[in-house]
Amino acid sequence: MSRIEYGNAFERGYSRTLAALRRRGIDSALAEEIGQAAWAHGWLKIHQLRHPRRIASWVNSIALNLLRDAAVNRARLLPFGLEHDRPVLIEADMAAVDLDRTLRKYPRQGEILRRVYLREESPAAVARALHISLDALHARVSRAIRVIRKNAA
Repeated sequence: MSRIEYGNAFERGYSRTLAALRRRGIDSALAEEIGQAAWAHGWLKIHQLRHPRRIASWVNSIALNLLRDAAVNRARLLPFGLEHDRPVLIEADMAAVDLDRTLRKYPRQGEILRRVYLREESPAAVARALHISLDALHARVSRAIRVIRKNAA
């Protein structure tokens, strides 16, 4: 695969790599850093690519492997230039990954907690969007927290 072909694949697939990382609870800035590192790593290992039509999936798997390695090592991989042979490591914040994983297990409760706490929507706005009273929303939030605490223990 030539540089031009890889560049075209990057333009088509980079946003998918970022989306895959964000779905796993990684904040946007860190997702960009891991995504860039994955695409740089992919270029360095391009000789290992078996199916050029699947390059985006291949690079996404590299990004997920970098994320897994970071979780195991309690560090995140930052982007590195092609002239470097070692990535730079920084300390990880695994709480975001753990929280996202927990909220995914309980989608109904997770959506309410995401809206109220993570997106910082006002309780009144969330209640209006869900077509429920403010008291009902507070009850659902309390129940959601109880369910997650009970099942996390």
